[in-house]
Amino acid sequence: MLRLSHRAWNNVVILAMLFMVYLFTLSNDMINSDEDTPEELMPLFPPFSVIMTLDFGIARIERIGQDWRIQDNAEAPLNDLVQISENWRTLEVRPAAITPEQSPYIVSVLLAGEDKKRVFQLFPEESGLILHSSGQNYQVDNIAIESLFPIALVD
Repeated sequence: MLRLSHRAWNNVVILAMLFMVYLFTLSNDMINSDEDTPEELMPLFPPFSVIMTLDFGIARIERIGQDWRIQDNAEAPLNDLVQISENWRTLEVRPAAITPEQSPYIVSVLLAGEDKKRVFQLFPEESGLILHSSGQNYQVDNIAIESLFPIALVD
C-alpha cells in the first residue's frame, strides 16, 4: 500500500475526479457529434404544444374545447379542420438556403400558453414548401400546401 500523506491523497482524489469529468465530457461529445448536423429534421413547434388558432388571413380555425370551428364565411368539414391542425402541429422542417421569389401564403399560429402569434410565410416550390419565420428559411418535405390550408383558401 502506498504511504501518502493526507494532503497527497486529497490531491490524488482531485486529479482522479478531474480525469473522470474529462472522460465523461469526451464520451458525450463523441456520442452527440452527429446530432448537430443542419440537415436534420426538427419540429416546428415544441413537443406536446397545443394549437389554439390558425389564422390564414381570410379565414381562421379556432379550437373550441376539443373541437374546431372555422370563421369568416369559409366552410370545411370538422375532420378536415382536425387534420389541418394536426398537420401543422407535427410539421417538421430543416434549415434551407433557398430564397423564394413568389408571393407567400401567410399564416399566424397561436399556441396555448403564449401571448403572441407565430407568423409563418409559406412559399410553394418545386422541391417542396419553403417556410419563412423569424428571419430563417426552412424546407418542408413530404407535405402538400393543400394539407396545411382549408381547400377553399389555396389558389
